[in-house]
Amino acid sequence: MKESLFKLLELQEIDNQVDALDQVRRDYPAQISLIDQEIEEARKQIQEQRARREDLEKTQRYQERELAAASADLKKHQDRLYEVKTNREYDALQVEIEACRSRVSEHENALLTAEVALEELIPVIQSLEETGAETEKERLKHRESLVQRLNSIGSEVEQHQERREAVRVHIHPQALATYDRIRRGRSGLAVVRIVKKGACGGCFQEIPPQRASEVRRNNRIILCESCGRILVWNGV
Repeated sequence: MKESLFKLLELQEIDNQVDALDQVRRDYPAQISLIDQEIEEARKQIQEQRARREDLEKTQRYQERELAAASADLKKHQDRLYEVKTNREYDALQVEIEACRSRVSEHENALLTAEVALEELIPVIQSLEETGAETEKERLKHRESLVQRLNSIGSEVEQHQERREAVRVHIHPQALATYDRIRRGRSGLAVVRIVKKGACGGCFQEIPPQRASEVRRNNRIILCESCGRILVWNGV
């Protein structure tokens, strides 16, 4: 039984490695998806700011045209002041001039607002583009490493499975059946060593001296009274 117990330790180590690889298989796709979402969100943010810049540039050009038109109308109406012959015509022209001045002021304010917003936005976009490009490069590099690791797991699992089967054939059927049963109910950890100070390597509860003495013989299967795992003495 001693050989079977030590082989169980070896089998447990192999199964731990397989379990770790299975966990990677479950975790990495979500991590890759998260990286994709982060990249897409960063790109979307830059695109939104670029679109805002385009809107501001359009607004700026529009206000420039409208301001020029309003200024031309104002000048035309002011020039007509020298041509009017009656007070009524003069008063009517003054109303039109005041309306033109109001339009000029409105477009000047709108143009100034667009210019200030554009001036503030341009460095923001530049910063987003610079930092975004560097960050995206790092994320893509990390993503590629995750994909490569994920793609390599299949062959690693196969190698471990081959080792696993080679070890299982050297284990007593009773010990193997006990190991398989405990593994299903103990999150994969079925056999543990007694660690220093005479504690179970699974739950770390102290093992009674008499029971620890029995475990040291390694001549039969002994379970931890606290967690139910197989105990093996390795000379510590």
